[in-house]
Amino acid sequence: MVNSSIAKLLNCVNIWQININDFVISAINKPTASACYERDVLKRQRTKTESLLHSPLAILMLTLIWALLCATSYYLNNKGIVSAAQTAMSMRGDIGNNTAQAIIKWSTGHDRIYIPQTKDNQPNPYIDHAEKNIVTPTGTKLTLITPGRLLQQVTQYLNDKTVKYGVISLQAMNPSTKPTAWQASILRQFLQDPSSKSFTTTQDNRFHYITPILAEKNCISCHHKLDLKVGDLMGAVTFSYDLTNINTQKGNLQQQNILSHLLAFSLLMLVSLLALRYARRLIVNIETEKKQREQIISDKTAVLREEIKQHKIARAELQRLATHDPLTGIRNRRHFLDCLDAEIQRFQRYSNDFSLLMLDLDHFKKINDRYGHDCGDTVLIKFAKEIKQLLRKSDVFVRYGGEEFAIIATSTRIDSAKRFADKLTRQVAAMSIDYNEHAVGITVSIGVAAPSLLPQPSPELLIATADKALYQAKNSGRNQAVCASSFTNLQQGK
Repeated sequence: MVNSSIAKLLNCVNIWQININDFVISAINKPTASACYERDVLKRQRTKTESLLHSPLAILMLTLIWALLCATSYYLNNKGIVSAAQTAMSMRGDIGNNTAQAIIKWSTGHDRIYIPQTKDNQPNPYIDHAEKNIVTPTGTKLTLITPGRLLQQVTQYLNDKTVKYGVISLQAMNPSTKPTAWQASILRQFLQDPSSKSFTTTQDNRFHYITPILAEKNCISCHHKLDLKVGDLMGAVTFSYDLTNINTQKGNLQQQNILSHLLAFSLLMLVSLLALRYARRLIVNIETEKKQREQIISDKTAVLREEIKQHKIARAELQRLATHDPLTGIRNRRHFLDCLDAEIQRFQRYSNDFSLLMLDLDHFKKINDRYGHDCGDTVLIKFAKEIKQLLRKSDVFVRYGGEEFAIIATSTRIDSAKRFADKLTRQVAAMSIDYNEHAVGITVSIGVAAPSLLPQPSPELLIATADKALYQAKNSGRNQAVCASSFTNLQQGK
């Protein structure tokens, strides 16, 4: 009854253990080689990234990146400012030059232009013309004015005193039209390259726009001394203005460009440093949380492994209890029946004979009555220990029940088993068990049987045969071994 209950409990434990093992395998299963490699690669990359973020190199890299971007933006903006200034200068130069050309064409298109003679408008001594000075019917004195003089007077009436119009010539009759050294070089370039339409330059913080003047038919009469032909270079119209205002505006824009990019660089660095600080704190927090989780997993795994270990120990103990006698420590009846069935099957297949010995302590009830059950337990333990030392490792020794024991002597014929049984009776009879200053002596009766004695061997029939031999030993005076082969007809003993 106890063995059956233990067996059922053991089956339940086995099922539970299988479920636990499956859970443990799925929970703490070792990763594959590829998974380990990928994990190691990711770990190395994460470690490099974390090291970079925590090193001064991160700040240096951010500084270089933002400095490069800001410097590039500053360069492009400054280039745009300079280009815009150049465009503004060229546009103003084009306007002034177009105005001068319009005045020249207007004056030359009217053949001769006269203005009243005044204190400021005296006759031009450098004009050689028969009608240089005339008088109107009303008596007003008029004098001939040249296009160059007309440009000079237009300059006087302009609100912007920084603007100047003028005429220059390499063959100047009027000293005021004599060119400077660099202007003379420009005029010579016009002579060498008649296709040149204009020339612009900056000199002494002024923008100069120079356009060549080609001789026309109306010009030859006033400049006949120069021996000019139509289309020859007479000189050039000059237009210039002061660049202080444009340069000031350009300087202000460039200064604003510098300040704005310095501010942008500072803001970018501030935001980047704050982000880097946040990233560093985040990494530290993540690493701390990771370590805490790993510690929790480690602790849980250790607890789980300890529980598995304890369950394995409990399972092993239950298995031992299912197949061992709790008092003597030897195998029990359940294990005996399993082994006996296996030996009979081996005998039927290979004719490998064996013997069964059924042992029963003589007058064991008297020992319990006289000395108590504790003494009886001690006798059983000492008896089992003594018999076990006399057996081979291949033999099966079990407590069959109460004071009855059984031995399966493997690969042993019945005659050899009989001799061994006789030896056991002598050894047991010579035993003396000390219990509370009492020397307790015991004897044993043994019944010996073998499957070769049976026409159709089975565990039940073989046990019954050995029991009959044991019964015969008891009836013959005890303390002896009886072999079932002494019965000529087993059926008669029923």
